[in-house]
Amino acid sequence: MPHMTLAGIEAVLTSELHHGKPGLSLAKKRRLAESLASDKDVWIPQLAASSVPGARELALFLIGGSWAERPDWEGIVLRLSEDPDWEVREWASGAWLERYLFDPASAFPVYRRWAAHGSPWIKRALAVAVHGLASRADPAPLFEISDALAGEENPDVRKNLGPFALGDGLIPRARETAKEWLTRWSNSPSWAARWNAAASLTAARSRPQAEELKAMRARLREDEDSRVRRVAARAMKLAGL
Repeated sequence: MPHMTLAGIEAVLTSELHHGKPGLSLAKKRRLAESLASDKDVWIPQLAASSVPGARELALFLIGGSWAERPDWEGIVLRLSEDPDWEVREWASGAWLERYLFDPASAFPVYRRWAAHGSPWIKRALAVAVHGLASRADPAPLFEISDALAGEENPDVRKNLGPFALGDGLIPRARETAKEWLTRWSNSPSWAARWNAAASLTAARSRPQAEELKAMRARLREDEDSRVRRVAARAMKLAGL
């Protein structure tokens, strides 16, 4: 996009309404990002620092999975994973997904580190990415990443991990492996890990697993923590028990 300035890009991004606020549709934002791709090294830092949420989304689109080769962009992805705008956070989850697809071997230790030590927003982004990766990548390392997330008590992380990444994603993909991990989490001293084990069985796609794990589910129905008991009871109800 010749002679375009950051102010010009921001003006384009806010020239229409989308979801009731200034912004472009997803398709238009993607086309705009693609027009900047040839100079992405110049645009990414500027867009990431913009006060316009759509510009920060463009930065994440341009980063994609290529931050495997640009460690300096990792900080941008981490910061935008905690962005105050929910749409920017969703685009950040996409950057985590693309990074893993770009090079799973080098991504795994990065994901394990942030799954264990990142903020709740970063952990949420990872949980969303694990769901997206469940049907596209080897599930074994994804279960290990999920293990690092399982003890996080933040509700935004839990609701994206248990019923979403696990129940709708990994469990249908690898039932036997899932059984081993769910059993481990169901016996964890962490109530959040036990909650995730029970919540994973509330997803429609994990229902076939529910019969095989009925003893675990029944035990969690009597858990010492009321939050675990409630979600285990819901899993039983959804299974028709």
